[in-house]
Amino acid sequence: MVRINCISGRLHLDIKKAYQKSCPVRGVVSTKVKGFASTEHLLDEDFGSIPNAALYKRTWDFIDLVSPPFGGEGQYTGLTVATNFVITANQTRGSCPEEKDNKAACTNDNDCKRRNGTWVPSGHGIYTGNCVTKFGTCEISGWCPIENDAQSQLPFKGKRALLEDVKEFTILIKNSVGFPGCGFHKGQNIRYKDEHHLSHCIHHPVTQPKCPIFKIGDIVKWSNENFSDVAVKGGVFKVEIIWVCDFDFGRTIEECEPKYSFSRVDDKTFGISKGWNFRYADYHEENRRTLHKVFGLQILVAAVGEGRKFDFFEAIISLGAMVGLFAVASLVCDFLFDVLCLLNSLHCSAMRNFTQELRFGEDSASLSRKISPMDKVETTENSLKTVNANSDSAGSTLIRKGSSVLLDELQAAPTPAETGDA
Repeated sequence: MVRINCISGRLHLDIKKAYQKSCPVRGVVSTKVKGFASTEHLLDEDFGSIPNAALYKRTWDFIDLVSPPFGGEGQYTGLTVATNFVITANQTRGSCPEEKDNKAACTNDNDCKRRNGTWVPSGHGIYTGNCVTKFGTCEISGWCPIENDAQSQLPFKGKRALLEDVKEFTILIKNSVGFPGCGFHKGQNIRYKDEHHLSHCIHHPVTQPKCPIFKIGDIVKWSNENFSDVAVKGGVFKVEIIWVCDFDFGRTIEECEPKYSFSRVDDKTFGISKGWNFRYADYHEENRRTLHKVFGLQILVAAVGEGRKFDFFEAIISLGAMVGLFAVASLVCDFLFDVLCLLNSLHCSAMRNFTQELRFGEDSASLSRKISPMDKVETTENSLKTVNANSDSAGSTLIRKGSSVLLDELQAAPTPAETGDA
């Protein structure tokens, strides 16, 4: 089966073996992240006016930064690796002023009574109906102090991510697949039998295409993004393990090599809540916690593709479709031929009507005047000269004799004056 696609001005010719049946891939994907990062060397001025800057200075391992800890499992799985933080330490349940950005400005309690018992999606608690005149905002009941996630409260004032070293973290992608429709039930993307070599390889499309271990920074780079820019607010990326296998001529699943594709799937130009973030809290006791707002890279991993194998019924169906196509082709040609003939006949009929109208107009004009015999003679002579020029030598003598007799008869014809015509 041949299919022609025209995409972006380019011609693509896709050839499919119509005698094969398609077998969707089935399987599971599991991931494991390893890596360490340190922010102990950062200076106090790198954090500006951020309170509790010491909380940001530490050694981070993959357990601190990866969520969920087990990395996710299934045919479509995902995980998040943290790259930036806003930490609000020692929150306790109580009452505190809301931020003004939530339209909670007030000058007295009367400005806040109408909000009593309500909350807003972008707020930090439930309004109590009181006004905190010192700060000029309504009071809320919740975890205090409230989180301040403004751009100025990010490390490096949001110009770079706290954990740039995450780009060196590695992720092992293990994929076990099968093609039940084609009779193959077990296969995997890990083909190395030497565990030592596997633990030291890093995937590269050219030099190490079979290695299932990837650097986080490479996944971002191969998705045509800059890691330093993405890591500040996070982003969502997708890794596809593509299996396209041909099982004809005794080929097995071990002979089929998967390929990988990388892309960013979130809209980085979206104006609200750009990137990817979430929150979690470390509870120290019943009424005290530390809140973390995490910006990170969400990496989705999926196994896709199909296997193809010869199938007798598919071959019969394709053969029948091909025969039917030839029959339809003859009908189409006959139809087009009939249409062309019809258009041609309509065109010829219109030309005949147009010619007759012209001739009728010339005949009507000629009746308005009398034609003298001498005009007839001159016209006849000119016509005979034309005939003589195009005739062969054998018929020219006979034509000239006939023309001389005709001229004599015309000259002998009486003129209008002789006959008394006006």
